[in-house]
Amino acid sequence: MIKPFKSLRVYATGRDLFVFTKYSGLDPEVNINGLDPGFEERNVYPKTRTFMMGLQLNF
Repeated sequence: MIKPFKSLRVYATGRDLFVFTKYSGLDPEVNINGLDPGFEERNVYPKTRTFMMGLQLNF
Protein backbone atom coordinates (compact mmCIF):
# COMPACT_ATOMS: atom_id res chain seq x y z
CA MET A 1 0.00 0.00 0.00
CA ILE A 2 1.36 3.42 -0.95
CA LYS A 3 0.97 6.29 1.52
CA PRO A 4 -0.69 9.28 -0.12
CA PHE A 5 1.18 11.81 2.09
CA LYS A 6 4.51 11.94 3.90
CA SER A 7 2.90 13.91 6.68
CA LEU A 8 -0.40 15.49 7.58
CA ARG A 9 -0.92 18.28 10.10
CA VAL A 10 -4.25 19.74 11.17
CA TYR A 11 -4.24 22.67 13.55
CA ALA A 12 -6.58 25.19 15.14
CA THR A 13 -6.01 28.19 17.34
CA GLY A 14 -8.10 30.96 18.86
CA ARG A 15 -7.37 34.30 20.44
CA ASP A 16 -9.48 36.37 22.84
CA LEU A 17 -12.28 33.82 22.83
CA PHE A 18 -13.62 34.56 26.32
CA VAL A 19 -13.51 37.34 28.90
CA PHE A 20 -14.07 36.28 32.49
CA THR A 21 -14.75 39.32 34.62
CA LYS A 22 -17.49 40.99 36.64
CA TYR A 23 -15.93 44.43 36.11
CA SER A 24 -18.57 46.81 34.76
CA GLY A 25 -16.49 49.97 34.56
CA LEU A 26 -14.80 51.69 31.65
CA ASP A 27 -12.81 49.47 29.33
CA PRO A 28 -9.16 50.57 29.66
CA GLU A 29 -8.61 49.99 25.94
CA VAL A 30 -11.27 52.52 24.89
CA ASN A 31 -10.01 55.93 23.78
CA ILE A 32 -11.38 58.37 26.38
CA ASN A 33 -9.88 61.60 25.00
CA GLY A 34 -12.44 64.40 24.99
CA LEU A 35 -15.03 62.67 27.20
CA ASP A 36 -16.60 64.41 30.17
CA PRO A 37 -15.78 63.00 33.62
CA GLY A 38 -18.23 60.29 34.62
CA PHE A 39 -19.22 59.51 31.02
CA GLU A 40 -18.46 56.10 29.61
CA GLU A 41 -18.45 55.54 25.87
CA ARG A 42 -20.80 52.59 25.35
CA ASN A 43 -21.18 52.48 21.56
CA VAL A 44 -17.77 51.13 20.64
CA TYR A 45 -17.07 48.15 18.44
CA PRO A 46 -16.88 44.83 20.29
CA LYS A 47 -13.52 43.23 20.84
CA THR A 48 -12.42 41.00 18.03
CA ARG A 49 -11.99 37.26 18.29
CA THR A 50 -9.61 35.36 16.07
CA PHE A 51 -10.14 31.82 14.85
CA MET A 52 -7.59 30.10 12.66
CA MET A 53 -7.66 26.61 11.27
CA GLY A 54 -5.25 24.98 8.89
CA LEU A 55 -4.21 21.86 7.08
CA GLN A 56 -0.68 21.09 5.97
CA LEU A 57 0.08 18.18 3.64
CA ASN A 58 3.52 17.05 2.57
CA PHE A 59 3.74 14.78 -0.46
